[in-house]
Amino acid sequence: MSSLDMVDLASLYVDTGDIPWVVGLSGGKDSTALTMYLLETMESLPPPVRNQKEVYITCVNTLVEAPPVINHVHKFIERLRLYIEDRGLKVTVVELTPDDEQTFWSNVIGRGYPTPVREFRWCTDRMKIRPAMKYFNENAEVFGDPPVVHFLLGTRFDESAARKGTMDAHTRMDSDLHAHGTIPTASTIRPIENW
Repeated sequence: MSSLDMVDLASLYVDTGDIPWVVGLSGGKDSTALTMYLLETMESLPPPVRNQKEVYITCVNTLVEAPPVINHVHKFIERLRLYIEDRGLKVTVVELTPDDEQTFWSNVIGRGYPTPVREFRWCTDRMKIRPAMKYFNENAEVFGDPPVVHFLLGTRFDESAARKGTMDAHTRMDSDLHAHGTIPTASTIRPIENW
C-alpha cells in the first residue's frame, strides 16, 4: 500500500481536535490494516499531540463466529492491548456483544426471522450497530448525546459495486470527513478507501 493511496491520518488527527475517534475492528484484513495504520500514525506524533483525543477500537463479538475465527480475534485483541500499553498510546480497546434478546439465535429461533439475506439484513443493525450505540450512549460524557465522533472505516471502493455505491452516496467532496449514514452528528474517515 503506497502512501499516495491513503488518507493523511496524521494531519486529520491534529486537525479534528479532541473529537473522539472510533475504529471498528472485525479482525479481517481491512480493519486490521486500518487499526495498524492508525496506531503507527499515533506513534509518529509527539506525545502531547498523540494524546490530545480519545481513541477507541471497538470489536463487536456477534456470538456466531466459528470458534477459530473468534479465537483469532481474541488473541489479536490481547496482543493489541499489550502493544498499546507498551507504547503508551491513549487508546481503549473494547469488546461489545449484542443484548441477549438481539442475538442471532434469539431472532432466528425466538422470533422466527429468516437467516439474513441481502434484501433483509437485520443482523448488522441488531448485532453490530446497536451494541456500539449502546456503548456510546452509556459513555455520553465522552461521546456526547447525540454522539459527536469520527468513525474510521476500513471500507474500500474496490470491495464491490454495492460498497462503492454506498461510499459514493456518503462522500463529501474536497474533504476526508464524510457523512455517516445514520448518525448526523458523526463523520466517517476512510483512510484505505483507495487501497
